[in-house]
Amino acid sequence: IWVYIHPNSYTIIIIGIVLLSNFVATIILIYHFIDWGNDIYQLTPRHIFDIDRKPFGQDSRKSAPLERILNTSVDQGFWQRFLNFGTVVINVGEAKFTFDGVVSPSLVQGEIFQRYYARKHQIEFQEAESERVRMVEWIKIYHEQVEGGRTVDHEPDIF
Repeated sequence: IWVYIHPNSYTIIIIGIVLLSNFVATIILIYHFIDWGNDIYQLTPRHIFDIDRKPFGQDSRKSAPLERILNTSVDQGFWQRFLNFGTVVINVGEAKFTFDGVVSPSLVQGEIFQRYYARKHQIEFQEAESERVRMVEWIKIYHEQVEGGRTVDHEPDIF
């Protein structure tokens, strides 16, 4: 069966398809914007956190101590570099943290390095302090052993 469609009907069908595709594209764009807005990237003096939340309730949480960071890199395309945003990738052991769509990714990477080195220095200082305390305890025990082993019955003879 062949159906005759008036030429004005084609225009209505094309406009309907264009409007429907624009509506679907807008919904997808809004979904991705909300998804990006729900993501939380956090640096503390001791840890790094990557919390990915989907708009319909699905969560993915990752955290790691700063001292376990192996390296970081910045991923940027042409437009991302031009608009100064991108993705910071942090490798922590076998895990990979991605901070997606951050403004000034090179500054974010620099902040991660700064906190990483501050944490490393803090750990080294704590280990050195612990070693000093341990050595003082050893010397104290040594002196107690030396003093405890010596008995004085009389005054030493002076020539």
